[in-house]
Amino acid sequence: MKKNKFKKILISFFIFFFLILPLAPVGAVNLSDWDAMLGGVGFDAGYNTGQSDPIALAGTIIKLLLSLLGVVFLALMIFGGFKWMMAQGNETQVSDAKNLIKAAIIGIVIVFAAYAISYFVVEALTKTTINL
Repeated sequence: MKKNKFKKILISFFIFFFLILPLAPVGAVNLSDWDAMLGGVGFDAGYNTGQSDPIALAGTIIKLLLSLLGVVFLALMIFGGFKWMMAQGNETQVSDAKNLIKAAIIGIVIVFAAYAISYFVVEALTKTTINL
C-alpha cells in the first residue's frame, strides 16, 4: 500500500511540473519582432549575440551543459531526500536514498573537477602559445 501511495505522489509531481505548469498563461508576442526580441534578451543576459567565434560558442555550450548538470544534480538530491522521507524507517529504502544522494554528490564533484582541470589546461596552453 505504501508503494502505491509513493507512485501516486510521484506521478502527481511529474504531471504538475511537466504537463500543467508549462501550460500557464503567457502574453502574446508579435512574431515579426521575434529576432529582435531574442537578440535583446540575449544581450541583456550578458551574451554577445553577434559572435561567430568558435571558442566563444564552445564556451557557451559548456556553460549550458554545466547548467543542465546542475539541474540534474538538484533533481537527484531532491528525489533522494524525498525517498528518504518516504522510507518511514525502512532501512533498505533509507540506504537506497543515502546511496542516491552520495552518488549525486560524487557525480557533481567529478564534473566540477573535470571542468577545473580542463580550464587549467586550456589556460596554460593559451598562455604558452600567446607568449611565444
